[in-house]
Amino acid sequence: MTTAIKASKEEFQLHLKDAREGDSYAQSWIGNAFDLGLGVKIDLAQALKWHKLAAENGEAYSQSWMGWALDRGSILRRSLTKSFKWYKKAALQGYANGQYCVGQSYAEGQGVSKNLKLAVKWWRKAADQSYQEAQVNLGKALEEGLGVRKNIQLAKKLYQAAARQGDFIAKYNLARLKMRSGLRSQAQKEFKAIIPELKKLAKQKDKTDYSAELCLGDCVYNGWGIRVNKRQAARWYRVAARQKGGPVSGLWWQGK
Repeated sequence: MTTAIKASKEEFQLHLKDAREGDSYAQSWIGNAFDLGLGVKIDLAQALKWHKLAAENGEAYSQSWMGWALDRGSILRRSLTKSFKWYKKAALQGYANGQYCVGQSYAEGQGVSKNLKLAVKWWRKAADQSYQEAQVNLGKALEEGLGVRKNIQLAKKLYQAAARQGDFIAKYNLARLKMRSGLRSQAQKEFKAIIPELKKLAKQKDKTDYSAELCLGDCVYNGWGIRVNKRQAARWYRVAARQKGGPVSGLWWQGK
Protein backbone atom coordinates (compact mmCIF):
# COMPACT_ATOMS: atom_id res chain seq x y z
CA MET A 1 0.00 0.00 0.00
CA THR A 2 1.20 3.50 -0.79
CA THR A 3 -0.08 7.04 -0.52
CA ALA A 4 0.97 10.03 -2.59
CA ILE A 5 2.46 12.36 0.05
CA LYS A 6 5.82 14.04 0.53
CA ALA A 7 7.39 14.97 3.80
CA SER A 8 10.27 17.01 5.17
CA LYS A 9 12.25 16.12 8.27
CA GLU A 10 10.48 18.95 10.09
CA GLU A 11 7.04 17.55 9.20
CA PHE A 12 8.15 14.12 10.34
CA GLN A 13 9.21 15.44 13.76
CA LEU A 14 5.92 17.31 14.20
CA HIS A 15 3.88 14.20 13.42
CA LEU A 16 6.14 12.05 15.60
CA LYS A 17 5.42 14.32 18.58
CA ASP A 18 1.66 13.93 18.04
CA ALA A 19 2.02 10.19 17.47
CA ARG A 20 3.82 9.74 20.78
CA GLU A 21 0.97 11.61 22.46
CA GLY A 22 -1.51 9.05 21.11
CA ASP A 23 -2.93 10.76 18.01
CA SER A 24 -4.03 7.87 15.76
CA TYR A 25 -3.79 9.84 12.51
CA ALA A 26 -0.24 10.91 13.39
CA GLN A 27 0.64 7.32 14.28
CA SER A 28 -0.62 6.19 10.87
CA TRP A 29 1.29 9.02 9.19
CA ILE A 30 4.52 8.03 10.96
CA GLY A 31 3.98 4.40 10.02
CA ASN A 32 3.60 5.43 6.41
CA ALA A 33 6.70 7.64 6.63
CA PHE A 34 8.82 4.72 7.83
CA ASP A 35 7.28 2.46 5.20
CA LEU A 36 7.99 4.79 2.29
CA GLY A 37 10.96 6.82 3.50
CA LEU A 38 9.14 10.13 3.87
CA GLY A 39 11.39 12.49 5.82
CA VAL A 40 13.16 9.50 7.37
CA LYS A 41 15.01 6.36 6.29
CA ILE A 42 12.83 3.35 5.48
CA ASP A 43 12.45 1.15 8.55
CA LEU A 44 9.81 -1.57 8.19
CA ALA A 45 10.00 -2.57 11.85
CA GLN A 46 9.12 1.00 12.84
CA ALA A 47 6.44 1.13 10.13
CA LEU A 48 4.85 -1.97 11.62
CA LYS A 49 5.09 -0.59 15.16
CA TRP A 50 3.29 2.66 14.33
CA HIS A 51 0.73 1.23 11.94
CA LYS A 52 -0.18 -1.41 14.52
CA LEU A 53 -0.68 1.30 17.16
CA ALA A 54 -2.80 3.37 14.76
CA ALA A 55 -4.82 0.32 13.70
CA GLU A 56 -5.52 -0.63 17.32
CA ASN A 57 -6.64 2.98 17.87
CA GLY A 58 -9.16 2.68 15.01
CA GLU A 59 -7.32 4.30 12.08
CA ALA A 60 -8.85 2.66 8.99
CA TYR A 61 -5.86 3.20 6.70
CA SER A 62 -3.55 1.46 9.14
CA GLN A 63 -6.06 -1.35 9.67
CA SER A 64 -6.02 -1.97 5.95
CA TRP A 65 -2.21 -1.71 5.96
CA MET A 66 -2.03 -4.39 8.66
CA GLY A 67 -4.28 -6.58 6.54
CA TRP A 68 -1.96 -6.02 3.58
CA ALA A 69 1.16 -6.81 5.64
CA LEU A 70 -0.33 -10.08 6.91
CA ASP A 71 -1.57 -10.93 3.43
CA ARG A 72 1.83 -10.37 1.82
CA GLY A 73 3.85 -12.06 4.53
CA SER A 74 6.94 -9.93 3.91
CA ILE A 75 6.92 -7.91 7.14
CA LEU A 76 4.90 -10.29 9.31
CA ARG A 77 4.40 -14.03 9.06
CA ARG A 78 1.63 -14.56 6.54
CA SER A 79 -1.80 -15.13 8.10
CA LEU A 80 -4.80 -14.80 5.82
CA THR A 81 -7.22 -15.20 8.73
CA LYS A 82 -5.68 -12.28 10.64
CA SER A 83 -5.36 -10.31 7.40
CA PHE A 84 -9.08 -10.67 6.74
CA LYS A 85 -9.94 -9.49 10.25
CA TRP A 86 -7.95 -6.28 9.77
CA TYR A 87 -9.42 -5.67 6.32
CA LYS A 88 -12.88 -6.18 7.78
CA LYS A 89 -12.26 -3.62 10.55
CA ALA A 90 -11.28 -1.03 7.91
CA ALA A 91 -14.21 -2.00 5.69
CA LEU A 92 -16.74 -1.57 8.48
CA GLN A 93 -15.52 2.01 8.85
CA GLY A 94 -16.33 2.62 5.19
CA TYR A 95 -12.72 2.58 3.98
CA ALA A 96 -12.85 1.69 0.29
CA ASN A 97 -9.58 -0.24 0.14
CA GLY A 98 -10.69 -2.35 3.09
CA GLN A 99 -14.05 -3.02 1.43
CA TYR A 100 -12.33 -4.04 -1.80
CA CYS A 101 -9.94 -6.36 0.05
CA VAL A 102 -12.77 -7.97 2.01
CA GLY A 103 -14.42 -8.64 -1.35
CA GLN A 104 -11.18 -10.15 -2.63
CA SER A 105 -10.93 -12.39 0.43
CA TYR A 106 -14.44 -13.72 -0.10
CA ALA A 107 -13.86 -14.19 -3.83
CA GLU A 108 -10.65 -16.16 -3.29
CA GLY A 109 -11.63 -17.92 -0.07
CA GLN A 110 -8.55 -16.48 1.64
CA GLY A 111 -8.88 -16.19 5.41
CA VAL A 112 -12.61 -16.82 5.14
CA SER A 113 -14.93 -19.26 3.36
CA LYS A 114 -15.37 -18.48 -0.33
CA ASN A 115 -18.61 -16.63 -0.96
CA LEU A 116 -19.10 -14.76 -4.24
CA LYS A 117 -22.33 -13.13 -3.07
CA LEU A 118 -20.49 -11.50 -0.17
CA ALA A 119 -17.60 -10.63 -2.49
CA VAL A 120 -20.06 -8.77 -4.71
CA LYS A 121 -21.60 -7.02 -1.69
CA TRP A 122 -18.26 -5.59 -0.58
CA TRP A 123 -17.05 -4.76 -4.09
CA ARG A 124 -20.26 -2.83 -4.61
CA LYS A 125 -19.59 -0.76 -1.50
CA ALA A 126 -16.07 0.07 -2.71
CA ALA A 127 -17.25 0.66 -6.28
CA ASP A 128 -19.82 3.15 -4.96
CA GLN A 129 -16.80 5.14 -3.72
CA SER A 130 -15.27 4.99 -7.24
CA TYR A 131 -12.60 2.46 -6.20
CA GLN A 132 -11.56 1.37 -9.68
CA GLU A 133 -10.37 -2.17 -8.92
CA ALA A 134 -13.71 -2.87 -7.26
CA GLN A 135 -15.53 -1.42 -10.28
CA VAL A 136 -13.63 -3.85 -12.51
CA ASN A 137 -14.31 -6.87 -10.31
CA LEU A 138 -17.96 -6.02 -9.82
CA GLY A 139 -18.26 -5.45 -13.57
CA LYS A 140 -16.84 -8.89 -14.30
CA ALA A 141 -19.10 -10.52 -11.72
CA LEU A 142 -22.09 -8.88 -13.42
CA GLU A 143 -20.83 -9.81 -16.88
CA GLU A 144 -20.47 -13.49 -15.98
CA GLY A 145 -23.24 -13.82 -13.39
CA LEU A 146 -20.80 -14.67 -10.58
CA GLY A 147 -22.56 -14.19 -7.23
CA VAL A 148 -25.07 -11.84 -8.84
CA ARG A 149 -27.61 -11.82 -11.65
CA LYS A 150 -25.96 -11.25 -15.03
CA ASN A 151 -26.22 -7.67 -16.32
CA ILE A 152 -23.95 -6.86 -19.26
CA GLN A 153 -25.01 -3.23 -19.55
CA LEU A 154 -24.28 -2.47 -15.92
CA ALA A 155 -20.97 -4.33 -16.24
CA LYS A 156 -20.07 -2.14 -19.21
CA LYS A 157 -20.89 1.03 -17.24
CA LEU A 158 -18.63 -0.09 -14.41
CA TYR A 159 -15.78 -0.86 -16.82
CA GLN A 160 -16.25 2.57 -18.39
CA ALA A 161 -16.15 4.25 -14.97
CA ALA A 162 -12.90 2.48 -14.11
CA ALA A 163 -11.45 3.14 -17.57
CA ARG A 164 -12.07 6.88 -17.13
CA GLN A 165 -9.78 6.66 -14.11
CA GLY A 166 -7.11 5.06 -16.28
CA ASP A 167 -7.63 1.40 -15.36
CA PHE A 168 -6.16 -0.66 -18.20
CA ILE A 169 -7.81 -3.92 -17.09
CA ALA A 170 -11.14 -2.11 -17.49
CA LYS A 171 -10.06 -0.92 -20.95
CA TYR A 172 -9.10 -4.49 -21.81
CA ASN A 173 -12.55 -5.72 -20.73
CA LEU A 174 -14.28 -3.06 -22.82
CA ALA A 175 -12.27 -4.09 -25.88
CA ARG A 176 -13.08 -7.73 -25.17
CA LEU A 177 -16.81 -6.93 -25.03
CA LYS A 178 -16.54 -5.19 -28.40
CA MET A 179 -14.75 -8.21 -29.84
CA ARG A 180 -17.48 -10.48 -28.47
CA SER A 181 -20.19 -8.30 -30.03
CA GLY A 182 -18.56 -8.42 -33.48
CA LEU A 183 -16.88 -5.00 -33.52
CA ARG A 184 -13.57 -6.63 -34.39
CA SER A 185 -11.84 -3.73 -36.14
CA GLN A 186 -12.54 -1.27 -33.34
CA ALA A 187 -11.65 -3.84 -30.68
CA GLN A 188 -8.33 -4.64 -32.37
CA LYS A 189 -7.36 -0.96 -32.32
CA GLU A 190 -8.18 -0.72 -28.63
CA PHE A 191 -6.26 -3.90 -27.78
CA LYS A 192 -3.24 -2.61 -29.70
CA ALA A 193 -3.36 0.67 -27.77
CA ILE A 194 -3.48 -0.94 -24.31
CA ILE A 195 -0.94 -3.76 -24.77
CA PRO A 196 2.07 -1.48 -23.97
CA GLU A 197 0.37 -0.40 -20.75
CA LEU A 198 -0.45 -4.00 -19.82
CA LYS A 199 3.23 -4.84 -20.31
CA LYS A 200 4.20 -2.00 -17.95
CA LEU A 201 1.80 -3.35 -15.34
CA ALA A 202 3.24 -6.83 -15.80
CA LYS A 203 6.76 -5.53 -15.07
CA GLN A 204 5.80 -3.90 -11.77
CA LYS A 205 7.45 -5.41 -8.69
CA ASP A 206 6.06 -6.18 -5.24
CA LYS A 207 2.45 -6.63 -6.35
CA THR A 208 -0.38 -9.04 -5.62
CA ASP A 209 -2.36 -8.52 -8.82
CA TYR A 210 -1.42 -10.52 -11.90
CA SER A 211 -4.41 -9.70 -14.08
CA ALA A 212 -2.14 -7.90 -16.57
CA GLU A 213 -0.22 -11.12 -17.25
CA LEU A 214 -3.47 -13.00 -17.78
CA CYS A 215 -4.79 -10.30 -20.12
CA LEU A 216 -1.54 -10.38 -22.10
CA GLY A 217 -1.78 -14.15 -22.29
CA ASP A 218 -5.26 -13.90 -23.79
CA CYS A 219 -4.20 -11.18 -26.23
CA VAL A 220 -1.24 -13.18 -27.53
CA TYR A 221 -3.21 -16.44 -27.61
CA ASN A 222 -6.13 -14.94 -29.56
CA GLY A 223 -4.25 -12.39 -31.67
CA TRP A 224 -5.96 -9.43 -30.04
CA GLY A 225 -3.93 -6.36 -30.95
CA ILE A 226 -0.81 -8.48 -31.45
CA ARG A 227 0.37 -11.43 -33.53
CA VAL A 228 -0.67 -14.89 -32.28
CA ASN A 229 2.09 -16.59 -30.31
CA LYS A 230 0.78 -19.47 -28.20
CA ARG A 231 4.18 -20.21 -26.69
CA GLN A 232 4.42 -16.64 -25.41
CA ALA A 233 0.83 -16.83 -24.20
CA ALA A 234 1.70 -19.92 -22.17
CA ARG A 235 4.63 -18.03 -20.65
CA TRP A 236 2.35 -15.18 -19.51
CA TYR A 237 -0.12 -17.66 -18.03
CA ARG A 238 2.66 -19.45 -16.15
CA VAL A 239 3.98 -16.19 -14.70
CA ALA A 240 0.55 -15.46 -13.21
CA ALA A 241 -0.03 -19.05 -12.06
CA ARG A 242 3.26 -19.18 -10.09
CA GLN A 243 2.48 -16.16 -7.93
CA LYS A 244 1.62 -16.60 -4.25
CA GLY A 245 -2.12 -16.17 -3.85
CA GLY A 246 -2.68 -16.10 -7.59
CA PRO A 247 -4.52 -13.40 -9.51
CA VAL A 248 -6.72 -11.28 -7.26
CA SER A 249 -8.33 -8.75 -9.54
CA GLY A 250 -10.66 -8.67 -12.48
CA LEU A 251 -12.18 -12.15 -12.16
CA TRP A 252 -12.05 -12.15 -15.97
CA TRP A 253 -10.24 -15.46 -15.78
CA GLN A 254 -13.31 -17.11 -14.20
CA GLY A 255 -16.47 -18.27 -15.85
CA LYS A 256 -15.07 -18.82 -19.32
